[in-house]
Parts: sequence; structure tokens; C-alpha cells
Amino acid sequence: MAISMKDPGLRGLLFDMDGVLVDSRDAISRSINHALQAHGIAPRPDAELHARIGEPLPDVFEDLLAAAGADTALVSDCLRSYRERYGVASLVETRLIAGMSRALESL
Repeated sequence: MAISMKDPGLRGLLFDMDGVLVDSRDAISRSINHALQAHGIAPRPDAELHARIGEPLPDVFEDLLAAAGADTALVSDCLRSYRERYGVASLVETRLIAGMSRALESL
């Protein structure tokens, strides 16, 4: 079934952004690793961090810090470092999912 915004019965569409319209995995995992490294913690593999996307960031940092034997009191500092980088990096490291531009134009 084709969907068209010209359909008089259709008033709008709602999309989930991450994983549907855009791929932000690199921006997220690189920002997590930036925060870890800023506090003397070794970076983690992208695949490990990609699997944690969607979980609350405080929980992710608490687990990563604990696994590294670091003080979990650093969670707030890691969140701050993450947000500083992600706020800029997400604008250049987040990519539109292949074919999504065409799909949105057709709507």
C-alpha cells in the first residue's frame, strides 16, 4: 500500500528518529569512549557500545566504570564529557539511513 501526504484522510506521519531515519551509533559510541578516555578509562569496542544504545546513559557509564575498576562516582563527570562532545559530533557523525531521503521526498 502506497502512502501519500496528498491523501485527504492522512493528516500526518510519526517517525522514530534513531535507527529509522538516521544512524547515530557512531556519534554515540565515539562520545561514550571520549568520556571514558577523558577520565583515564580505556575505550570499549564499538560493537559493545552499540549494544547498549537505548539504555539510560547513567546506567551505561556506571557499568562501564565498574567493569574498568574505576570509581562510579565519575558517572556525572562522564555524562558531562559525553554531552559536550555529542552536542557537536552528532551533527557530523549522524547519517541519514540509506534510501530515507527518497522515501521522505515521496511522502
